[in-house]
Amino acid sequence: MDSVIMTDNLATIRETEIDRTIGTLTGMTEINDALRHTLAIS
Repeated sequence: MDSVIMTDNLATIRETEIDRTIGTLTGMTEINDALRHTLAIS
């Protein structure tokens, strides 16, 4: 099963609000590219 990371709805939360880890992220290059695109950062 694949996962989807949406980069157009971002929020800042406190680390204490995170209850548990539900998975891992791989391919951070693709995530960084998507965030740069969404935030219009070159």
